[in-house]
Amino acid sequence: MGSGSVIREKTTMMSRQISLGRAARRIAVVALALGLFVAPATAAANPTIPGSTTGPNGLVYLPMYGEGSVIAVDPVANKVVRTYPGIGDHPLVLKMSLDQKKVFVGNFGPVGWSVAVIHVDTGVVTQIPTLGPAWAVSQLSHDGRYFYVPTALSVTQVIDTQTEKVVRTLPILVPPIPAHLEVSNDDKTLYVMSGPGTVTGYDTVTGAVTKPPLFLNGAVSAWGALNARGDKLYAVNYLSGITVVDTTTWSVDRTTFFEPLAGAISATLTPDGKQLWVCGVGDGQIRVLDAETGHTERIFKDPTGAVIYAGFSPDSKTAYLSSLGPWTSNIPDLLQALKFGAAFFSGTIGTKGSFDQYDTTTFQMKKSLPLDGTPIAGAYPG
Repeated sequence: MGSGSVIREKTTMMSRQISLGRAARRIAVVALALGLFVAPATAAANPTIPGSTTGPNGLVYLPMYGEGSVIAVDPVANKVVRTYPGIGDHPLVLKMSLDQKKVFVGNFGPVGWSVAVIHVDTGVVTQIPTLGPAWAVSQLSHDGRYFYVPTALSVTQVIDTQTEKVVRTLPILVPPIPAHLEVSNDDKTLYVMSGPGTVTGYDTVTGAVTKPPLFLNGAVSAWGALNARGDKLYAVNYLSGITVVDTTTWSVDRTTFFEPLAGAISATLTPDGKQLWVCGVGDGQIRVLDAETGHTERIFKDPTGAVIYAGFSPDSKTAYLSSLGPWTSNIPDLLQALKFGAAFFSGTIGTKGSFDQYDTTTFQMKKSLPLDGTPIAGAYPG
């Protein structure tokens, strides 16, 4: 997209001393323009993050939201090679064990409350009951031992990946409504982003608050990311844009505001850490930002429909996009909640999305695989 589109992107570098009142007024204006609320959904799948890779020359594993299944895609042959049915009530986000033998899948619900475990070699699927639906991002510890699952009942449950048992339940109450979380590099802190638009640090063992809530200059937290050094947290606010938090000083570094109807739902770092790809399911645009400066380098649309999530090849040369399908192009930005609704009921009404591969240098589509359903956030080769 040309420079004119980039100029339209309103990017504001916020000082560390930004006033709470000014930020609150901004949120009120954006929320009024949007006129709707979308339930938080989350994930992070940079191949440098534990659980986001399927091994060298591995397959792509994608949860099929409305179909209650997970598919395995060969990205080279561009075809589905296996389907795992019976995953649960609206599988949303998945992570793979470090030995690539298990896939842990969080189910959005709202009726079924569980995390599914796929045993890759046998295809056997087991269920781990959770306290509330696993409606947000679930993250793996860096040593692969624990799987952290935030639920709609404002707790994070800690699952031992070896025994497949819940070993701890941590209350998330300052504030409640966990919508996204990241795990610090030393596995000692959970950075929990909550629906009201804050991030709080919690001890991964005791659940004690170790870092007080920070206001993120937005509201309705969505899928974010943590850089490889662990010192920059990228928080996505559906009703504003991207806020970068310095985890060493525990302060807001900057905020990049998007247009009111952008509907930023996810942000993924490329494996080299240079770019942040932000999927705006509201206006259907993908914004590519410089991860260090926040400068918008590119804005484009996937012609197959609104993209909800981006993953990457380990060399950062290929982007794997989960598209909700061409039907989303017919829905006005102001009614973007209908896009989530149609994805939710895709198993019933036959909504079809696609798995698209893009060259990250030219931003040209290389391959597109139509799917019988709507894919969300998966695990990718690396």
